[in-house]
Amino acid sequence: MAPSTILCERCGYDLTDLEHRLAGDAASPCPECGKPIAESLPERREGSAWQRGRSIGPWMATHARTLRGPRSRWAEVRAERGTGVALALATCGVVGAAWGAVVAMSHTVPYRARGLEAGIGVGLLAAAAAWAVLLALCGIERAGLLFYARRHGWRTTPAVAWSVIGHASIGWASAPIIAAAIDSLAGEYINAAPISWTGQRMWESWVLLFVMGPLIAGMLGFETLVYIGWRAMRYANHPRAAYSG
Repeated sequence: MAPSTILCERCGYDLTDLEHRLAGDAASPCPECGKPIAESLPERREGSAWQRGRSIGPWMATHARTLRGPRSRWAEVRAERGTGVALALATCGVVGAAWGAVVAMSHTVPYRARGLEAGIGVGLLAAAAAWAVLLALCGIERAGLLFYARRHGWRTTPAVAWSVIGHASIGWASAPIIAAAIDSLAGEYINAAPISWTGQRMWESWVLLFVMGPLIAGMLGFETLVYIGWRAMRYANHPRAAYSG
């Protein structure tokens, strides 16, 4: 189904002909489900704060809006691949940096005494690794959305997929928060022995608690928001300007 086709955003009914025929009556309903046609027109999607202006302020406002209203916020989000990818890149970078900061602090507090340089080095490596892993998972999520959309007959284009993923990426923020909580509660016990990369200390426990635990928590938050957004935007109409010629 072409992205330029106007669909009812509730049931997927083709409204292309009805839109022009009933243009004078904004309350005209979709003949399939009764949703007002005007509510499915692409002009109704004004775009999130990030889609209207990419900077720190809109980034914070966009994610605050998602967290305040995870179900209602999708009515304004436009199907735009570029802004979705950029939002995912920025958010995964922030989450990765926060995760790296937790790891760095876990190696430099007084009772571990490994030195500031060592802590910063490990933190930078952790941040870069977290950013790469989160972006890879976002890419896998995109492929999954497109695959399942084809099976269900939903119009989920790459633009829709990335818009959903970008705005749902704030779900990953729970990962560094969980990591910080674990470090606060159990870090001293886990890191009591001098650091060793040869298995002489509880390295497996550190990886399990500081990596896998937070990653699973972040995945749950991310997947929950993706599912809500995908259901809401499975028939989202694309901006007309993208297909005007």
